[in-house]
Amino acid sequence: MTSIHPPEPGITSAVRAGAAGLYSLEAAITSRDTGLLPCSSGESRILRLAASIAAGIPVDLNDALTGLDQARIALVVRAIRHANGQRPAGYASS
Repeated sequence: MTSIHPPEPGITSAVRAGAAGLYSLEAAITSRDTGLLPCSSGESRILRLAASIAAGIPVDLNDALTGLDQARIALVVRAIRHANGQRPAGYASS
């Protein structure tokens, strides 16, 4: 993968890659696992959950959900419902 963006603090050039400048979730997980993408344990959990929902990357739900506060759990539930097609009232798709 080649980067089209200069390196940024906390984001490796491997993470921000691709012709459209899209983030690679696989590269983000790898960078996190190797210590190149510093983040808190909560941020790491959310990253893994998002990667699982968006790209089908396996996640250990016991590890990912344990320790998240009520607000983060609510966001995870909302993301899961959204991925399942259950949009909030008033949602307008593009």
